Amino acid sequence: MREEDHRVFIQVQDQGKGMALERQLELSSSARTGVGFRGMRERLRQLGGTLEIKSDGAGTAVTAILPLSNSASSERARTEVA
Repeated sequence: MREEDHRVFIQVQDQGKGMALERQLELSSSARTGVGFRGMRERLRQLGGTLEIKSDGAGTAVTAILPLSNSASSERARTEVA
């Protein structure tokens, strides 16, 4: 998890065999996919964020990107000062 450019990045990755290119294209398009990734994308969209999925022969990385609100940035700044 990291913060950059007023956004929070949360990434989960593995070092498995990765996903086939065909499957990756299905997940990045509006094609009918399972409810897991579709549900995550929808929840993130409602919060103004996005979901990125990258996969190759060395594994898969799923990254949720969310904008920080002004109140969240202010709270973080107060915590860092204290």
